[in-house]
Amino acid sequence: MELLEARRRKFNVEQYRRMGEAGILHEDDHVELIGGELFDNKSGERRLFTADEYLRVGEAGILHEDDRVELIEGEIVERSPIGSRHAACVNRSNP
Repeated sequence: MELLEARRRKFNVEQYRRMGEAGILHEDDHVELIGGELFDNKSGERRLFTADEYLRVGEAGILHEDDRVELIEGEIVERSPIGSRHAACVNRSNP
């Protein structure tokens, strides 16, 4: 299993509906939610996000400020948790 695939952000039906309401997804996009992921039901390809769409997903309240996600090559992926050594460095630099 590819690392990116294992970390891909999954969406639920409510989040999928809100993407439509926010204008991120359009009816003529032919996008379907399958197993928490978005697919173009014509090509069968995974639906990728632009940087603008990624920002709008956050503005629509689908992603939250404390979600550890990032956009990589059109995919919204979960970021790795902060390790204890990293956390210690951050704490020392933020007195």
